[in-house]
Amino acid sequence: MNKSRRLIYQKFLIGLLIFSFPGVCLSQGDSAYVIRGNVKNYDQTYFGMVQEDFLDWKDYNIVVDKKGNFFRKIHTESLQDFILELNNETYTFFAKPGDTITLTWDHKNFSKTFAIQGNQNGRTGEYKAILGLFVLEKNRPKEKDRTDDNSNFERINAAYNEDIKFISGFASSDNFDKIAYDIYYKYMGLLTDSKLIEKNKLTITDPLVKEALGKNILSPLLNYRLLNEIAFNKSAVYRNFLFEWIRLQSQFNGHLALDKTEQTPNFIKSQYLMGQAVLSIRRIRDWYGAMIIKAGFEDSEYTNALEIYNRYLLETKDSDLKKNLVKYYSNLKNLSVGQPAPGFTLKNTDGKLVSLSDFTGKVVYIDFWGVHCGPCRSDILENSAKVHKKYEGKDVVFLNVCTDETEQPWKKAIASLKLNGVNLITEKPNDSGVSNDYNINSIPRYVVIDKGGKIISSAAQGLWDLLQENENILDLALKK
Repeated sequence: MNKSRRLIYQKFLIGLLIFSFPGVCLSQGDSAYVIRGNVKNYDQTYFGMVQEDFLDWKDYNIVVDKKGNFFRKIHTESLQDFILELNNETYTFFAKPGDTITLTWDHKNFSKTFAIQGNQNGRTGEYKAILGLFVLEKNRPKEKDRTDDNSNFERINAAYNEDIKFISGFASSDNFDKIAYDIYYKYMGLLTDSKLIEKNKLTITDPLVKEALGKNILSPLLNYRLLNEIAFNKSAVYRNFLFEWIRLQSQFNGHLALDKTEQTPNFIKSQYLMGQAVLSIRRIRDWYGAMIIKAGFEDSEYTNALEIYNRYLLETKDSDLKKNLVKYYSNLKNLSVGQPAPGFTLKNTDGKLVSLSDFTGKVVYIDFWGVHCGPCRSDILENSAKVHKKYEGKDVVFLNVCTDETEQPWKKAIASLKLNGVNLITEKPNDSGVSNDYNINSIPRYVVIDKGGKIISSAAQGLWDLLQENENILDLALKK
């Protein structure tokens, strides 16, 4: 680690001053943790937080009172990640049942004053390690992918070694293995994205760091070819890597058949069967199946996902996963093709109330988007004006529903994006009735409703797809 970078760490970590608060007790065995603290010079009424779980995540708005105090109890059954949205950045930490986590900072000088403290042994040190990794990443020079595979791998492996070397100073931590798993599978994910995973192996180059790591976590456990239930239980990064890696191992991208009656392949089914074949630990296999089904309902044809959902209920032995999936489906089935679209009434930019029912007799294309959503903004900037021009004068209305912000940032974004159509905003950022009714777990999300107010697709094509030469879902809807 060079001298200048070490000074960056020292200045940041010195700023992690710990402030004391009155004690908050959670009962023994309480399946929850507490987020509390105080912020100075804060000009908003809340900050965002995302609780990640095995099957999904939940958005919270942590309310901040006039004195800058906040307190929120969050349910969790096990060690799970939570993501704080602070100072236009996201910070991922973790918590276990019984944790009390105290946050303090001055909004005018965030980087030097932000502090996080845990009530469990060693947790504050673990949080400092995670913050140090964040600083390391933020100050790492941003490089584009290079043209040759060797250079790309060397860049990824060098960053991996920097992170591992940094956390080796926290090796006595109870959850050191969780942090090490997070780092390893973060960079394995980058190798996968760069199509280098089969050609290269992440390697720790410093023998002293390798020795320190080996005393606390067996090096063979950092091996993506080893199905690891310990990592599965502790690391959301591992679970995300596992899900993507297995489901993308499809042998074919489609089929060319002489028999024109051949059915279009159900990729949800093939991905589900792949998991059944290669995952030898039942709990992980059942989890993977549930994830595939959820992804299928959100991104693919409803009937394809429904076929596998019904099969899964017969095959899974995990009662908790089955219960959660049944609850998820019971909320989702109202969005199947032909069902009445859930009604809503939201404010437009003039503060007037606009209802979905106002557009009966027209095809409605809803774009659920967010001010802070990069893919949303990109699709809007590149394609929105072209789409509006293509469908000008036709019986279609474009509703743009912002889900993640309050009024002023929303209006500012609309102006900068030159967003046409009917612009609406949800009642509460990340926690609204319309988002729940339409099962909006991620954005962008596109919904198409027919002239009679019934669902055509709850996971429709994006703006870019509407500009292709082939007939799209909107063209077909307008013919009816």
